[in-house]
Amino acid sequence: EGLDTMLNVMSIKTEMDLRASSHGALGIDPLGKSVLHKYYSAPQYEEILTEPGKAAIRTIFADLANKENYPIYLHCTYGLDRTGTICYLLEALLGADEADLVRDYELSALYLDYASGTPLEPMIAALKKTYEGNDITEKVENFLLSAGVTAEEIASIREIFLGA
Repeated sequence: EGLDTMLNVMSIKTEMDLRASSHGALGIDPLGKSVLHKYYSAPQYEEILTEPGKAAIRTIFADLANKENYPIYLHCTYGLDRTGTICYLLEALLGADEADLVRDYELSALYLDYASGTPLEPMIAALKKTYEGNDITEKVENFLLSAGVTAEEIASIREIFLGA
């Protein structure tokens, strides 16, 4: 039923699998051949700030900027580390409130105790320290630009999600 819903109700066109080859059964496309299945070996947390991390971010955000790829199913193994990092960047770029960004991440794994902080916090601190901007939206936009995501791609992502 889930497969039928994804294919025939949601009409998923692209599966963005953020896992590395060591984290999943690569080559298995459960959504079938009609769905474009892409692997990214996405970075998580502070790994986004490395050159390989930036290269992966550039590719991921280029695909998020392509209207032809939608609707997209974006995931990793558990939807927390790699997916949480990418969704944090995406939602920050779209103007989500800082507290809501962290809360959304925390809701990904209610079974974890975040009393001493989340794994996102060192990444957020590094973004705030390293990139110019008045708020997290501007800092993430400047990070993405430094990673090679173009201003046109950022505008396209905002148009797709916000109609702006």
